[in-house]
Amino acid sequence: TPFWRTLREGLQRGLNSGASWVLSVDADIIPAPDLYDKARACVDHVENDIGVITFMVQDKLLFGNRYMAIRIYRAAAIPDMLALMPPLGGGVRPESSTITRLVERGWRHKLVPEVLALHDYEQFYRDIYRKAYLHMQKHGARMARLLELWMRLADHDSDYQAALAGATDAMLE
Repeated sequence: TPFWRTLREGLQRGLNSGASWVLSVDADIIPAPDLYDKARACVDHVENDIGVITFMVQDKLLFGNRYMAIRIYRAAAIPDMLALMPPLGGGVRPESSTITRLVERGWRHKLVPEVLALHDYEQFYRDIYRKAYLHMQKHGARMARLLELWMRLADHDSDYQAALAGATDAMLE
């Protein structure tokens, strides 16, 4: 998948950069103006066994705050991450599964309960469609509640119309 390749390439480039820490920010977020400053301050005060730091985002499609999309990787943990990544096509969440494996190997994952970005706001409709399609596969049991909310909001926000179209097409397959 494109995300798997991007994740692997980003980790490799981060490792090759010589930096002690590598900031990874998903393309589908609107960052807070102070994101970089807060991320920088966070790495200055963590224990040596922290391999990954994840911040929260406010997620438009899933209606809440989630730990995702903004991660800081300790360069020393990246070789383990690259070795632990599932094979290409080996799942719909390669980053999450790799972090889980990294923790099993002894690194710690720090979750910072601070919202530093908006996620899935101001996106192209085709991207919202694709995400909703994937959400049907990833969040099966939760989707009934989300579909109900999307239907309620679709009259006032065309993003939810695109989400409904993607979810509907996923259900028809």
